[in-house]
Amino acid sequence: MATAHRIDHRALVAFAVTLCTAPAARAFVGDRSGTFGVDGSVRTILVATANYDAPLLFGDDNPADGLGQTLIRLVAGGYPTDWLSVEAHLLQSTTLEAFAGAAALTGRSTGGNALLGQAAGPLPYRLVPLELRFGERPRGNVDARVGLDRLQVSVATPWLDLTLGRQALSFGKAYFWNPLDPFFAFSPTQFDRDYKIGVDAARLDLPLGELAGVTLVAAGGDLDAADPWREAALVARGFATLAGWDLSVVGGKVRGGWQAGLGAAGEA
Repeated sequence: MATAHRIDHRALVAFAVTLCTAPAARAFVGDRSGTFGVDGSVRTILVATANYDAPLLFGDDNPADGLGQTLIRLVAGGYPTDWLSVEAHLLQSTTLEAFAGAAALTGRSTGGNALLGQAAGPLPYRLVPLELRFGERPRGNVDARVGLDRLQVSVATPWLDLTLGRQALSFGKAYFWNPLDPFFAFSPTQFDRDYKIGVDAARLDLPLGELAGVTLVAAGGDLDAADPWREAALVARGFATLAGWDLSVVGGKVRGGWQAGLGAAGEA
């Protein structure tokens, strides 16, 4: 147990967080808001902690922890016509972990990192990986990968929008935890939320007004799995705004089971 003197001397937890981010995107070729363009970004995130005496939180004899991740993203895409758009992301990530604390903090309980959101294990809702991984897999201290994080084609009409391929899917938003989002919802401890992991899916958006609509998603599972249907998802979401409140209903088959839920966000 930490004494008052030790807490005062070493502090409860001393965080040293460094965010080194290049400009949001630098254009290499053309313009992605036009017919076609290619741009990219580089970002490094470093986290270090000086730990006090709390074995349940930091582990035994563990005075310090550290974590670092570098992301290099190359983005290509554009709008060849008024109704067609394409987008592809080539992502190279390198993650170094020196955490000896509880699995709930480091994310090892789910095979990934709960702070930065880059899972180290095989990802669900992907027909094929489309990536290469390197690192110390038995120990999990080093994880390096390069692959396609997005690869999608979208068609927009006055009546519906259709998106096919690897895409980011978000079923609503929440400040802390979103149980209605089955597609890589952000962890409560995750502070890096600029990009969501892509899902291999077909998405159909049907507008029912300016503030209402229906979204249908069919997401594939691993083709090499023993039961691909178990790994797949077929989900519908309806949403509307009523009296200043955002209402939603979600239901369908998700990976490993079924889901049904209601959501509401507003002020009273």
